[in-house]
Amino acid sequence: MTTLLVRGGLVCASVLALVGCGAAPQGSEGGSESVESSSSALTATQRSNAINAKAAANAALLGAATTSYANTPSLPGGYRHYTNNASVYIGDAVGYAAIVLGLNRGKWAALGWENSVLGFPTTDEYPTAFGTGQYNLFQYGRILWKSGAGQSFETHGCNDDIYGRHGFEWGPLGYPTSDEVAIGDRLKNNFERGRIYTRPSWGGGCDNMSWPVLNTTSISNQLASQGAPRITSLSITGNAIGANLFVQGAGFAPGLRIRFFINGPETRGEPHYGTGATVAANGTFNYSSTAAADYVSNSVIYKINNVITVQAYHQTSGQSAVASFYHSGVGTNYNAAY
Repeated sequence: MTTLLVRGGLVCASVLALVGCGAAPQGSEGGSESVESSSSALTATQRSNAINAKAAANAALLGAATTSYANTPSLPGGYRHYTNNASVYIGDAVGYAAIVLGLNRGKWAALGWENSVLGFPTTDEYPTAFGTGQYNLFQYGRILWKSGAGQSFETHGCNDDIYGRHGFEWGPLGYPTSDEVAIGDRLKNNFERGRIYTRPSWGGGCDNMSWPVLNTTSISNQLASQGAPRITSLSITGNAIGANLFVQGAGFAPGLRIRFFINGPETRGEPHYGTGATVAANGTFNYSSTAAADYVSNSVIYKINNVITVQAYHQTSGQSAVASFYHSGVGTNYNAAY
């Protein structure tokens, strides 16, 4: 269950401690519209009262009601629709009412409302961390809309987990540009600057099944402003049998090791075996495979448009960072639809 925190008038969703805080609409800090989050069954009266109180506190945002209160048809919960392309839903498993609006609401409706892969909303719609869009969180994922875009998109499951580890929309991947779709035996989301894949047949959890691929060399400085795990410097130098890797990073939990992966479109990537890198007390690491007498075999470097993706993975905390760089002299370009 997603935990909502209210800090100084901001509502924050503690999903991997990465999603930004949005200015809270009136009434979203608690009060009469809130029902204590619980998996216990609610009565229709409790649901209706929570929805009505939420609506009363956000009347200008929602407009007039266009339907009376109704129970959701399959899962325990309730809802009411409003004129401003808005709805208020409450799921018993969530325990409080939440607002869905506009294109985010349209996406959720198209997916199947609470019966979709996302479940019930767990937040109202809020601005993203840097004010470039809007988001709703749900029981099993999120919907994001980038300002000016014609539609919203969803992420869920392991693709959402990996997206969160890399900073959501303010990380190097940017906003999603597709919902999750199946491509062969993989599940894929497209993003502004790359993709995330999950191959469920591998098993072993998201760490083992999922991986990001970037197709640009953009590295977001927004990660630094948030103190998030990030790769700060990245390069590769070809040698007779492959390439030497040079990676620096910051924002990681101190101690123990960072492992590196060259992430290709068909596979999570070759683990960069060797000494790896130890995170210093200030959260930084510095790795040179030349000094470690280690290298990456040229045969396992797959790239998109000559862009190579490297992922740093903290073995203890599960923190990850991903970055990319351009190199035409090593590896093999992957030209198939990915």
